[in-house]
Amino acid sequence: MATSTYISGRKTYRRPQAMLWSDAPPETSNGFYVPSGFEVNAATAGSDFLILSDHNRKEISFKPERIEKRERMINGRMRSYHIADKMTISTSWDMLPSRAFSTNPNFDVSTGVSSLKNIITNSYFETNYDYWVPGDNASISRSTSIFYSGLGSLKISSTTADGNYWANSASPYSSVTANQTYTASAYVRSEVYASKVHICIDWLDASNNVTRSESQDFSITTSWRQVSLTANAPSNAVKAAITLRNFKVGTGNEATFWDNIEMTEKPTQYTVDGGAGGNELLDWYNNHTGSFYVFLAYDKKSNFVESGQYGHLAEYNEVIEMFISSFDYNVVKRGGANYDFWNVSVTLEEV
Repeated sequence: MATSTYISGRKTYRRPQAMLWSDAPPETSNGFYVPSGFEVNAATAGSDFLILSDHNRKEISFKPERIEKRERMINGRMRSYHIADKMTISTSWDMLPSRAFSTNPNFDVSTGVSSLKNIITNSYFETNYDYWVPGDNASISRSTSIFYSGLGSLKISSTTADGNYWANSASPYSSVTANQTYTASAYVRSEVYASKVHICIDWLDASNNVTRSESQDFSITTSWRQVSLTANAPSNAVKAAITLRNFKVGTGNEATFWDNIEMTEKPTQYTVDGGAGGNELLDWYNNHTGSFYVFLAYDKKSNFVESGQYGHLAEYNEVIEMFISSFDYNVVKRGGANYDFWNVSVTLEEV
């Protein structure tokens, strides 16, 4: 289930987003209402709850309905037979991004923070060095005696008395998203000499043609060092390859060891608080013909005992089981590469 730590990690401001929709009734964590299960787009696959965005959201309207039967008695006095009070809630968004993030945010199930996604096929060399090939003046092997973590590392050895030597990631190349930011990183050390290495990212089009390359040099020693290069994928990039180049300094055989080679993407956030965009709202509507639970974070201190009424502002303080009675959306503007702008309105009715 989600925890108070997760909810805290998912909020941008001092208070959580005003509304959350959940399949299951609330649980408690450290005295707070929290949803059960995993959020839509969490790192652990799930679709148990959805945090709505406050991005360009209009007011949340509450319309209570008192279900009762009234009639006057023979003496003229009105008598009421009260059955129940039910709530209708409505709100809307203007110019809401059609998606909350550029790619799946993979929210960490413990912290609620968007996780970095590694797109390299074989990063840690625990059993082999598949998907890596030697380049000029080089041979590659798996070292089980020198590694940064785990069980092995990639050893790149020189095969000539002079000349730089290198290795690169092989097909199938890692898929990338155009205009997305990526960071290539690795832990590296030399076998004998202090030397220099560089990491190169080759951006490839759909035909595996290199459209642009970006690289950065780093000095290394016989101690492990983390190196990294951050770059934006060009607009025509669909794949990427990593090259690990070593600059030879001596006249004999040399080698470097590489481990934890990753290329990570951090999604770009489009809604101001990381809450649901138009598509996420529409998906929830399409997949929920029945009731679900609406968590509300607004100042309703009367829901708590008098001694602690004033300490619950920054949390969800009311949960109501509701249906979606109406859902409407308009595509206002279509974006060039990132997202569209939608106007969305929704009305919820208590079961």
